[in-house]
Amino acid sequence: MSALVISSVPASSSGYLAGETITVALGFSRQVTVVGTPQVALTIGSAVRQANFFAASGGVYFFRYTVQATDADSDGVSIGANALTLNGGTIQDSATGTNAMLALGSFAFTNSSGHKVNGPATVPAVNAFSIASRPVSGDTYGAGERITVQAGFQIPVTVTGTPQVALTIGTVTRQAAYASGSGTRTLTFHYTVQPADTDSDGLSVAASALALNGGTIQSGAGTNATLGLGSRAIANATSHKVNGSAATAPAVNAVTVSSAPVSGSAYGAGETITVEVGFRIPVAVTGTPQVALTIGTV
Repeated sequence: MSALVISSVPASSSGYLAGETITVALGFSRQVTVVGTPQVALTIGSAVRQANFFAASGGVYFFRYTVQATDADSDGVSIGANALTLNGGTIQDSATGTNAMLALGSFAFTNSSGHKVNGPATVPAVNAFSIASRPVSGDTYGAGERITVQAGFQIPVTVTGTPQVALTIGTVTRQAAYASGSGTRTLTFHYTVQPADTDSDGLSVAASALALNGGTIQSGAGTNATLGLGSRAIANATSHKVNGSAATAPAVNAVTVSSAPVSGSAYGAGETITVEVGFRIPVAVTGTPQVALTIGTV
């Protein structure tokens, strides 16, 4: 063993909240190969929780544990000398195959004050909000363009259903529907501009704009999120005007071959070549459009 640290940092000064991840970084005196899911036991208050191996990078081996609502430790996480266990896996010298010594010895520690745990106090709350998209041209969205907004939380949240963010466009309210982000701290919402939409001084997002719409937004421990945007609400975003009467023509902005040969750099008979074409706004397709591939002389 050459090093043992908790490499993560709590988002709150009161300690890790439910849904946050505690990450342990472990170093060995020689390069090792890890098979399966070895574990590092974390003492959190009077309970023992297992941080599972999940990645290695640059000779450092990482273990993680997601804090639950019942976890609490006011004086800091501890890791005992015998905390590292194989859990049915192996840790071996990469060169010789010799089993690694698991004892942490003097690297073990008690009550790491910078890593307290306060799971029961966790209520997810919005701590960032932004309009993440930009108009294709200038400062005004045209019909068919997608407006993307993002809500950030202080801890990871899980989403069910289709929560919405109400966008005030001129004198009407349009709903940006949840698109992605469950399990992370940032949720993404989309709305596609319609021909009737117009807002010459910029769209707005009220403090009460985020709504569940029959779904849920919760911490990993099942605690409902606080939805208010507070001071992060947006009034008349001048770089995000809307003029739906000016239709935006779809244009190609990316072409990639997204497939790869099964072996080496050449496709064999029966393999599929996949080409992806990106447009600057969402498009609808009918029929069977084609992309011509020049393969040799044909």
